[in-house]
Amino acid sequence: MIGIYTRLSKEDDSSSSIENQIREGKSFVKSINKPFKIYNEGEGVSGAVELEDRPELLKLYNDLKTNKLTGVWFRNENRLSRSQRTYILFIDLCLKNDIDVYFNNKKIDLTNPSNSLTGSILAAINSYTLKLQSKQTKTAIKNNIEAGRVHGLIPYGFKADKNRKMVIDKEEAEVVKWLYNKHIEGFGCRSLAKKLNEKGVKNRGKYFDLTGIHYLLNNELYKGQRYFSGSYYPVNQIVTDEVWEASQLAFRKNIKNSGKKSKNNYLLIGLITCVHCQSGFSCKIGKGNEASYYFCKGRRYRRNCNVKSLNMNNLDNLIWDYYFVEKNLLKKLKLKVDKVSNSSYIKALLNDLKKLNNENDILVQNKKRAVNLAVSGVIDEKDIKVELIKIDNRKIKIEKDIIEVNEKLDFYNNSKELLNNLENINLNNSFENKKKLITRYIDEILISSDYVKKPTNKKLIDNKIMYGHSHQVVVKFKMLLEPDYFYYNSNKFIENTPPRKTAGLYS
Repeated sequence: MIGIYTRLSKEDDSSSSIENQIREGKSFVKSINKPFKIYNEGEGVSGAVELEDRPELLKLYNDLKTNKLTGVWFRNENRLSRSQRTYILFIDLCLKNDIDVYFNNKKIDLTNPSNSLTGSILAAINSYTLKLQSKQTKTAIKNNIEAGRVHGLIPYGFKADKNRKMVIDKEEAEVVKWLYNKHIEGFGCRSLAKKLNEKGVKNRGKYFDLTGIHYLLNNELYKGQRYFSGSYYPVNQIVTDEVWEASQLAFRKNIKNSGKKSKNNYLLIGLITCVHCQSGFSCKIGKGNEASYYFCKGRRYRRNCNVKSLNMNNLDNLIWDYYFVEKNLLKKLKLKVDKVSNSSYIKALLNDLKKLNNENDILVQNKKRAVNLAVSGVIDEKDIKVELIKIDNRKIKIEKDIIEVNEKLDFYNNSKELLNNLENINLNNSFENKKKLITRYIDEILISSDYVKKPTNKKLIDNKIMYGHSHQVVVKFKMLLEPDYFYYNSNKFIENTPPRKTAGLYS
């Protein structure tokens, strides 16, 4: 599986848009016939931000670390990072785990010293360039703001005149005033966004959402104060100080009156992922006799996701009843444990681990000796480069083998506890205990949906195929177990059916 990483900083041009990056990444991955998973960092994210502060890059890094991916695609090296530390950390992991890295559709040979050196130099140059640009940009922004000129994206309600001065856009200003007045009357950000979207009002070509409305109602710019780098600069007011303060009071009242938050009684929230748009799932609770449903969050705010909602009780019952009450997970786990419980198998694993650790220690010592000889001038650095590459490549392979052996031993060591928990399930478990049990054993539930038209010719009808709208559900486990596949149609699941080749279902 190939990870496609996308990011757009404020300085990027329109050709670097998220949509273009995703399209190019998908096109390339399809050309090499590989499944994929998209890691979209979104817009306005600087390449200078460290790995820990970029959630999608960190998620990608962890998936690479746990061998969930075999390759990763970036439009170019800048999409990865302009931070030398992040670049080296990321590339080093890919080298150790034998991950394929593609920049601009070209596979990078990480074992080639010149490529590693070039990458490090480019990262260093990018880091220096970014710091220089940052200083120059801050100075330019400050000069523009002091002069009352626009810089970058113009806030909604304002526009630039012929001298690049920031002036009020009368038409948009009326929308801003309407928003503040409605918010004071008691309308929430979500309902305000919905009303604007229904009217076809857009913010720089995009529909309004909850976050955008919240930002607009809290921005002091609209009461005539433009903030930058610790200082305020005067601009033309759209709303009066009194209106702005009244809106802030409405926010405070809303917090006080919100009461105790409703408890999350949705068994599988946090585990379900949409295959088509990589979003998580939320739940819609039915009123009265209406059924409750899990639905993809990507369907909100007109995002392009067509995955159908799925009956909550049916999916909950599949996971809890099928795997825990009917003990199918216990049966699956026992089969796996039986394969690894043979004493000769465990003895062989321990023996392999000892050999691998010994060889790894020898390689570490050999590398230290080679480096010391080069540093002391006994051997020319050029003469040991090839040998160092061989040592590093062998070390990477050994470390990967050590991880695999340790995972097998950990599984065996914990197998008794895992089996015991499943054998002694209390069927009257509380909701919280059910959720803890499920999240301990199940790693992820992938959901997709499609439509298969039933042939008019009866001879062509295949009884093994579910025609019409159906969901495809993949259940992944946290142990060394193979995933399970299901189709869901007409309120019933069919288990262990062969997966359809649909929309990157297993990417």
